[in-house]
Amino acid sequence: MYLDLNKTDYALQINGEWGIGKTHFVLNEVKQYIESKELNLDKEKQQEESEENYYKFIYISLNGLKNVDEIGEKILLSNYSKLETGFAITKSIFKLASLIPGAAPITEVGQNIQTEIQSKGFKKLDLKKMVLCFDDLERIDPSVNIEEVLGYINTNFVEHENLKTIFVSNQDKLVKGDTFNLIKEKVIGRTLTFNRPITNILGRYLADIYKGDYLKYLNSEISFIKKTMDVSGIVNLRTLRFALDNFSSIFNSLDNTFFQQNVWLQKNQKVVLRNLFVFNVIISNEHKEGKIKDIDTLKKLEFDSFSLLFFNSRDKEKQQNGVELNEEYENSFIKKYFKEEFGYSILKEFYKYYNTILVLVC
Repeated sequence: MYLDLNKTDYALQINGEWGIGKTHFVLNEVKQYIESKELNLDKEKQQEESEENYYKFIYISLNGLKNVDEIGEKILLSNYSKLETGFAITKSIFKLASLIPGAAPITEVGQNIQTEIQSKGFKKLDLKKMVLCFDDLERIDPSVNIEEVLGYINTNFVEHENLKTIFVSNQDKLVKGDTFNLIKEKVIGRTLTFNRPITNILGRYLADIYKGDYLKYLNSEISFIKKTMDVSGIVNLRTLRFALDNFSSIFNSLDNTFFQQNVWLQKNQKVVLRNLFVFNVIISNEHKEGKIKDIDTLKKLEFDSFSLLFFNSRDKEKQQNGVELNEEYENSFIKKYFKEEFGYSILKEFYKYYNTILVLVC
């Protein structure tokens, strides 16, 4: 186990596609696990530091990073409570000075002062108690090269200080993939592929974001929601969030008085909400994928679950007669969400066209 090793000189990498929940997993599960782990200290030191005998998880996003020195600053500021306020104040002065129109650029002396401030800041911290986590490696600013970033982290934390370090990234999106692979061998000792289905974290994910009656409803229908996600082919956490946020607006607009309008609505409240949810999920996914582009496209989706029987039998008859099917949006849409191998799936059962949802989503 990486954390149990007394001394390490390499980092771990959690690699996976964008939007599948890597960051959520790291911040909600990995962080909690790491900060519950006791450090390997000798008995005398354990007694002296019994209150702080646990790892501290430091999460740093590299998104938009323009200078490697910012990495050290972010680590120090994440430990702000343990540092003298002078560090933050001095850094703020330099930041403000650089933003003043017409101000002279920071001189070499000023840069040396900043370096000295940072050095003293690190001396006040017990780095051995930290586990560093660097996310969004593939989102650094184009002006900064990956070799420089990895070199800085390796030199200052991984190899020389032997700090436990984790990278979270989508390696396929790194601009200089070949270059990264070369330097990766010097810094990263093991790569773990993250491919957990988003439905596995759904319960906890919902509780982190939503509340009140909407959360109660989602929890009561969590099995239905998971099945809808699976057959819809949604594997991206951002698309899921987009769909759930859209449905939140729909759900909250339908108060109790709406379903008390007549007997049919009262008896079929669950079915109506499922109709709305299924159509919302599908349209949210299509919108995110850039498939819905104009009003004419939307009108092609105006059919119900019964119409699908006609579409399917029509296409089968054409195929039997050797007629080539026209791959218009309507046909590709039906093939995507209402495949025969799904059987009589929940999408077929609950699909119902709602123009108002199209307006909301698109």
